[in-house]
Amino acid sequence: MLQVRKCAVLYLESALKSFQSGNSNKKASKLILSLLESNVSLADKLGASTNVDGPETEKQFEAERSDVVHMLNIARVAVPYLSDKIRIKVVRELVKLLHGRSFGLTRLVLNSIEAFLDKVEVETITQEAEYIIDALSSYVSSNNVPKDTVILAANLLKIALDKVHAGDLSKWNKNLPLGFNAIAGELINSFNTSMLNGQY
Repeated sequence: MLQVRKCAVLYLESALKSFQSGNSNKKASKLILSLLESNVSLADKLGASTNVDGPETEKQFEAERSDVVHMLNIARVAVPYLSDKIRIKVVRELVKLLHGRSFGLTRLVLNSIEAFLDKVEVETITQEAEYIIDALSSYVSSNNVPKDTVILAANLLKIALDKVHAGDLSKWNKNLPLGFNAIAGELINSFNTSMLNGQY
């Protein structure tokens, strides 16, 4: 099943590359957004699950989690080829998952946000600057989250700020303190932890 889904993602990427204009692109964009929205709802449901006892329940949980993971992989490769309007809606759905801290999906969510920041025009990123920077800053400032994902989120936060600086200096000035404080706070926390562990 995993290999089949990997092949499906590759095929989808090739198809999206050929749908760069016209109705085909619009239809594909709307379909991917719809699938992502339904899977964000599923992720919320799974994240709220407190009881997965029993083989059948656990099997269903893993199957549904696999569906969400597959959709996030689709979002990662699809973002560069979607219409601008749908890209913005997709990244907002991804941010919902980032806020939700859902059962080990954070790295996949961050990878999809990275694809958005890496391959989407500065003008589009600038439109969503406050939304993205706020979400990444909040995550970087969070406690009890995996350190590797905090480092990735901090790197994406820097990229987002750089993109905004290139596109809208006034928005950069407005959002810089939030991003700077989040990254500075994480560095201080890491230093204090290292001091407590006798690494300095």
